[in-house]
Amino acid sequence: MKKEFVAIFIAFLLASCGGSAQTRRRIAKNHYKQAATEMRIFYEKNDIHALRKSLNEIDKALELHPIPQTFGLKGTILLQLGELKESLPCFERVFNNKKVAKSKQSDARNNYATALYQLGRVDEARSIWLNIVNNPHYISPEVAYFNLGFMELNEALKVANKQDNPEKTKSTQENINAYLEQSAMYFKQAIAISKDYIDAIFFLGRTLIALNRLKEAKDCYMSILIINPNHEAAQSFLNHVEKKMATNDA
Repeated sequence: MKKEFVAIFIAFLLASCGGSAQTRRRIAKNHYKQAATEMRIFYEKNDIHALRKSLNEIDKALELHPIPQTFGLKGTILLQLGELKESLPCFERVFNNKKVAKSKQSDARNNYATALYQLGRVDEARSIWLNIVNNPHYISPEVAYFNLGFMELNEALKVANKQDNPEKTKSTQENINAYLEQSAMYFKQAIAISKDYIDAIFFLGRTLIALNRLKEAKDCYMSILIINPNHEAAQSFLNHVEKKMATNDA
């Protein structure tokens, strides 16, 4: 009788533990879904409170069931909140886990590089983006190309803004132009993959303005307005470019 009791008790204990784990996973999944919902609200309404709610929900999910997918979403939330250093280990938990699909690992590396770049670790970010654009498992290489283009454009602006003397030296201008040419090349590579990639077309236009290639810049903004006739920023830049071209022709 005693042995039977012990056997029944162990069986009950194992069943209880299994049920508890299953319940924890189910509740964690609900918290994850709510976090994703709050993220959508943030993107639609730019509501920072929704982002904070999302972080709260994702922390509850991780407490119950810490899995790479949930760490990946937490990293994305922290990145949006500007908590860059805190986001890095979350992304690392994703791309260092061999059980995670390689496409998901690549997505995490892209976000990781974004955080690194914003932390001023430019060379590390560039290296990651250059690696994943050639990764056959990465399903959105145009995004990495866009990030590379945006980075090189910003680097050009940094060099330009460092100059105290408004009359820049020839070598400095050559350095700026090198960044701009590289930026334009990356934006074009993004557009070659996704021809309606409006952000890439828009910033290609800005890069071409900086290079004084106004006709090409005009074509960029006209292309955007064909895709989205209500794009106010594109219309504004188109007006600016046309005025500048008219001035040059005068």
